[in-house]
Amino acid sequence: MDFRRFVQELSQEDRILLSRTEDAFAAANEKCIIKFSAFLDGRQQMLVQQAALKAGFESFLLFGGLPESERKILGCFPYYEDPEPNKFPIVPLTFTYRMVDSLTHRDFLGCFMALNLKRETIGDILVGEGRCIAFFLPQAAEIAEAEISKIGRVGVGVQKGIVGEPPALYHTQNKEGIVSSLRLDCLVALVCRVSREKAQQFIRSGLVMLCWQVCTDAAFTLEKGDIFSIRGFGKFRLEQIGVPTKKGRFHLIYSQYV
Repeated sequence: MDFRRFVQELSQEDRILLSRTEDAFAAANEKCIIKFSAFLDGRQQMLVQQAALKAGFESFLLFGGLPESERKILGCFPYYEDPEPNKFPIVPLTFTYRMVDSLTHRDFLGCFMALNLKRETIGDILVGEGRCIAFFLPQAAEIAEAEISKIGRVGVGVQKGIVGEPPALYHTQNKEGIVSSLRLDCLVALVCRVSREKAQQFIRSGLVMLCWQVCTDAAFTLEKGDIFSIRGFGKFRLEQIGVPTKKGRFHLIYSQYV
C-alpha cells in the first residue's frame, strides 16, 4: 500500500508528529540517543515511514509488543545500535477473569480511559475468553496495574507480562464479489450489499475511512492491500484483484474483519 496515494493534506496533528519524528532522527544521528514515540495508529506509522524515507534514515523499527501488533511505537536508533524489539519501553499486562463473564475490547479501553490514560500510551488490547492482554507505556502500565481490580462489574486479576498464548488481534473472513470498477463507491456497494448511489451517500456523509482517514472521494481507485471501513458495516481489506473480463469487470477477493 503506497500511503502517498492517500495523503493530500496534513493536519496540525500530523505536522506535530512529523516534527517530533524529525527531532528523533536528529537525536539518533547527531547525539547517538535512542528515541521512542508513543503508540502510533496505522496512519501515523505510514507517515513516519514516509518521513524516514525522505530523510534517508534507516536505523528505525516499528514494534508494538508482538510481531503482528497493529498499534506500534517508533524506535529511532544510532547507526551502531541494532533496532531490536527487546529495547522498546513496552509493558504487557495480563488481565484474567471468569470464563463465564463476557468482556469486550470496548470494555477494557473504556476502563483504561477512565483512569485518564491517553490513547497513545496504550497499544493493542487482545481479548479472549477469560483473559485479556494489553500493552502500555511504562507509566501507564503502573497506573493500570495498581488501580484496576474490576472492568465494569467484573472482577479481574492483573499480572505483569504475557501469560499464556496471546488472543488473536482480530479474525477475518474471506469473501468474493464482482465489480464494474475499482472505484471506492463500487467496493462500498459490494461489501455493504447496497446500490452504488447509496454507497456514494455513505462516502459523501463521511462514513467511509480509507487508510485510517475519512475519504469523501467516491471515484478514488483502490489497489490490492488497501484497507477501508464503513461505519456500521465493518472493516475490510482488498486481498486480490482478478484479470479484467472482456466486459471490463473485476473478480475480487476481500477479507472482512470480524
